[in-house]
Amino acid sequence: LFCVRWGFGPGLVVSFAHAVFQTLFEGGIAIGWQSILGDFLVAYTVLGLAGLFKGRFVPATVVACVARFLVHYVVGATIWAEYMPETF
Repeated sequence: LFCVRWGFGPGLVVSFAHAVFQTLFEGGIAIGWQSILGDFLVAYTVLGLAGLFKGRFVPATVVACVARFLVHYVVGATIWAEYMPETF
């Protein structure tokens, strides 16, 4: 909501702050600095892309959620792939 109301610049700053807080306090699983960077910092910061659609809630939500999904997808396919069993 903040990003949609205030725009891209302030939204990106707040999204990065949210990413830092999620990284410090969520207690998730990370296997290295790459996982922390991708699954937390980048994934939550891209939610600031919603600020590109200032005042338009639905497209902002769709773009931000798709961007976050793509970040998690790329991180999962690259970093977490080595933990997949051979027969899945």
